[in-house]
Amino acid sequence: MKSNKLSNPYEAYSKRIEDSRSKLYTIKKIEIFLSLAKLILVIGEISLVAVFVNNVPLFSIPVFVVLFTSAAVTHEFFIKKRKYQTALKKINEDELKALDERFLNTDCGSDLLDPQHDYISDLDVFGEKSIFHYVNRTTTSAGKKTLSNWLKEAPKVHPAEGIGERQEAVKELSGKLDLRQNIQVKGSFIEDSLKKQRSFQDLLKEPFSFLHKRALIIFIHVFPLFTLGFMVFFLFKTAALNVPIALLIQQIFKWLLILLLILLFQNSVTRLFRKKITRIYRLVSKYFRILNAYAQIIATLEKQDFTSSRMNKIKQELIHDNKPASKYIGKLSTILGCFELRTNGLLYALLNNILFWDLHCAYRFERLKKYVGKQIPQWFEAVGQFEALSSFANTLYNNQEWAFPQIVESELKLEAVSAGHPLIPEKERILNCIRFEKKNRLAVITGPNMAGKTTFLKTVGVNIILALAGSPVCASSFVTYPFRLCTSMKLSDSLDKKLSLFYAELLRLKMIYDAIREGEEKGKPVFYLIDEMLKGTNAMDRQKGSLALMHRLLDERSKGMLATHDLKLTTLEKEHPVKVANYYFDGTIEGDKLVFDYKLKSGACRSSNALDLMRKVGIKL
Repeated sequence: MKSNKLSNPYEAYSKRIEDSRSKLYTIKKIEIFLSLAKLILVIGEISLVAVFVNNVPLFSIPVFVVLFTSAAVTHEFFIKKRKYQTALKKINEDELKALDERFLNTDCGSDLLDPQHDYISDLDVFGEKSIFHYVNRTTTSAGKKTLSNWLKEAPKVHPAEGIGERQEAVKELSGKLDLRQNIQVKGSFIEDSLKKQRSFQDLLKEPFSFLHKRALIIFIHVFPLFTLGFMVFFLFKTAALNVPIALLIQQIFKWLLILLLILLFQNSVTRLFRKKITRIYRLVSKYFRILNAYAQIIATLEKQDFTSSRMNKIKQELIHDNKPASKYIGKLSTILGCFELRTNGLLYALLNNILFWDLHCAYRFERLKKYVGKQIPQWFEAVGQFEALSSFANTLYNNQEWAFPQIVESELKLEAVSAGHPLIPEKERILNCIRFEKKNRLAVITGPNMAGKTTFLKTVGVNIILALAGSPVCASSFVTYPFRLCTSMKLSDSLDKKLSLFYAELLRLKMIYDAIREGEEKGKPVFYLIDEMLKGTNAMDRQKGSLALMHRLLDERSKGMLATHDLKLTTLEKEHPVKVANYYFDGTIEGDKLVFDYKLKSGACRSSNALDLMRKVGIKL
């Protein structure tokens, strides 16, 4: 299923870079003018004061304040525009690099590596120059979490329907370049992380510490009024006193002592809750900026019209009590921003001891948490879904020859036509085809070293991952059942776990075997990829063990591919002509060079190249 025709990405990105350059040039000139205007205003006011030392026109000060404030606010507006256009320009420059098949300096998901996962390590899903690194355009922790989860497993309930909805949304978003990059820019200004988001969401789940203390809430609202009233009384009374200086000082000292006692009392109340408030502050410290960015992203989505069902569901999730989620998130950001007064020593000490600043912040945070605390994680998830879909949309926009796969639940099949590995540059990428019908169980792939066996296994595996995540795939056509994918390919011994290479592989094969047995019981067939089985033992044991295991697996409904140098395994096709098919890659020697075409062919390979490769690297035989 091909996507609708999109604009040429090279032309679009190049044009947007030029637009940003033009706007940045204009903004720079405006900023210079505003900086000069502020300087002239300051010099003008100082000159005015110097000339009219004892008779400064009263109107000059408010006029100066108004004009200077206006210039400063306008300057700040253009600073934000400059930052926006600079970020937008970089995004488009990065996309031109991506079109030249270079990996970007973005999060590659190295913290998501899991050697125990069914396929992550073997198929380079996360880490440097991985599938995640290639696809990822997320900027928030919610986006990273959603995209990584989609690459880890297919939807569990009605996968074909869920994947179809994602595909529809990806197609729609691929044509909304302005929206995608607008949100990407807004997210690029924050330093979000999964750890920060987890700590914040954990705080939302905690029981209330202040909200249900009615007496405390009334007290922190009423008592500061008494304190402020006494301070006003003190000032006016002092100004009205007409007594000798000694009596005045005595009276002022008495009132200051009373005020000090009041403030000490308020401070003691604040100290009672300091631990709880400090803990809240540490969990949400600096998070207000992240929430502000989420609010801007959500507000952008709220204003957008969509046609796809998934995007409209996401938009619908961003409404609570007929009010947009951006308003609540913005309000929460403001409350958490007020907590940051703690970084302003003197002002914080005054306001916290007079107004119970921290307690008011904590109370207002809990009040809003009670109202929308359960919805906030859902709003984060909605943003995460958009960013994951936007990443796939970006992949489609940059690779418009890729196709959307067809997900079938009615029969166990896999059919890849002109499939290639997405991480191999297009000019070097060799496309191949393979087909598994209902009764086909196993493809045995043989061939000499470096001929392309492992790469082809990875090609099929990676495209299955992309297909089940809702992404377009690197193929002209791709049809698959929503299999559980399991692999045994990149194995090594482990000194820290005291595992030999052979035992490590046995554990991996046991994982595949258990997954297949579980799949038979739960109706979730497996598609497995095994590269050079039992390579950690001698040739005879390897052959016997491999044949025994493959005979056992052929009794199940699951399907898979086995790359091997052991030609004995090709005899499985004679024993099971319907279930097993042989394929091979080969190479030729032209002069002193080994030449491979990397094309998959039917049948069993009879050539080898180990001796030639040994000679090629300089080993004399």
